[in-house]
Amino acid sequence: MEKQVPAFFYDYKYYLFPEEAPTLSELKRHTHVRVRRLAEQNCMAPDFVYESIFEEELTLGDAARLFEVRVNLYSSEEYDALLRVQVQRICPGCARFGGDSSDLTGHHREISLSGLCYEREGREDGWTFAQCAQYFWMCVAAKTEELGRCIDAGDQTKLNRMLVRELSNFCFPVRFYGGVEDGQYTLLFCPDADHTPIAREVIAFLAYVGSAQDGPMAEAGWRVYPFRKKGVYRGAGKRKFEGNILRLVPSGIPSQRNLLLYHPKADSLKEQTRAKIINELHAALSRRIGEERVFATVFQYDLTADNADMIPLDEVASQLEAQYFEEYGEESVFPAPIGYGKEEAGEYELPFREQITDGVTSCPDFSFMDRTALTESPPILPLVAFAYLYVPRPMYGVERAFETLTYYASNAKNLIPAPIMLAGDDEYGGAGIGVADCGGEAFIVDYAVTSERKFFRNLRCLAPLLMHYGAKLVFIGAEGMMAYDCAFEFTPLDGK
Repeated sequence: MEKQVPAFFYDYKYYLFPEEAPTLSELKRHTHVRVRRLAEQNCMAPDFVYESIFEEELTLGDAARLFEVRVNLYSSEEYDALLRVQVQRICPGCARFGGDSSDLTGHHREISLSGLCYEREGREDGWTFAQCAQYFWMCVAAKTEELGRCIDAGDQTKLNRMLVRELSNFCFPVRFYGGVEDGQYTLLFCPDADHTPIAREVIAFLAYVGSAQDGPMAEAGWRVYPFRKKGVYRGAGKRKFEGNILRLVPSGIPSQRNLLLYHPKADSLKEQTRAKIINELHAALSRRIGEERVFATVFQYDLTADNADMIPLDEVASQLEAQYFEEYGEESVFPAPIGYGKEEAGEYELPFREQITDGVTSCPDFSFMDRTALTESPPILPLVAFAYLYVPRPMYGVERAFETLTYYASNAKNLIPAPIMLAGDDEYGGAGIGVADCGGEAFIVDYAVTSERKFFRNLRCLAPLLMHYGAKLVFIGAEGMMAYDCAFEFTPLDGK
């Protein structure tokens, strides 16, 4: 047994320092080294077994991704004896536990020697939103033949009835549209014009899971988009929106404008009628330029009885499309991010967010949350949680902290080695929704979390990086808010 042995972390793997480069500063001068790899085979970092050490040729492509770490080395016999104690202590009551602590099959990749386990399933635990999303698409893929017949027959009503029935088991209702793109059947989500940013994030996540390259919809030859895609969406409402009836006005957000629709009875219409008219206008615009562009450039709609300075729908569409191209180019961005700034901290800011000066977010519902929202838990939190990393390093300093963190987070599925990441592991922990600068001295990265255990498990895989940066995590779920120090274990912070 050896304790606190110097080692280094690179691309989610652990290595002992080679003789020719015994320190991190010396190692950074090399681009190619022969090293002893500390594989997480029958063990879990920062604790390793001698039997899983092997030599490997390593090419170092980016020195910024190198981090020093202290590890512990055991024989397999020593490690298993310590692990068995944790299995006996932690595993009873878990739906995955067979009841025999002498059999450690599978436990090496699930439980650390400290007893931390993010795979535990209580017998009364419900499914995560990520699991529900996966099951939804399995069910949809089983019905693609019938859905295809609906598209061929132009029966959008039946198609929606089939899909909404499955979706209603775990999510708010959303309309769908079935079409064809490049000879492939295609499903489009069709959000309402007044769907909140967090609702759009949920829809974007559902579509992301549905469009996975190795997912059941792709295997069935289908495409999935989270918005009405130009060229695919051909829906038409009763209203034609002809003539000079629209006016674009500033919204207070540089990248977005308000859109006013002339209606002679605008002041007396019932709210339900107003919403129906606005949704039809939104759909008509989306058919012309694509819904991702509409949401990115229109802040809100309203009706007006004032018909001065009105222009036709096609001209509005051209102006909005040009504005989108200027801001985002040809790429489809959904939900589109908005920039924001803060001159001073609010009285009820969440931990560390009082330091924010500028930011970008695709989900202001979360990024603008403060402590007043926690007095009564927001209804979205049982479905999707909010978390953020506070990193006390300059975003664009010499360490390139933001760039390095982004690299590791975006490549987790490809880089985390087996068996820590299993080949069939397709549960998504969450997605980045924003980033904020804290006066040039620190930065914050916001996340929408769809699987708490998967999110924490992936962050644990980043422990050497997060420890080096001194990162803190704030997690806000249905049960309230917690703040943590980030390491191989997440230690609650006092006073936060």
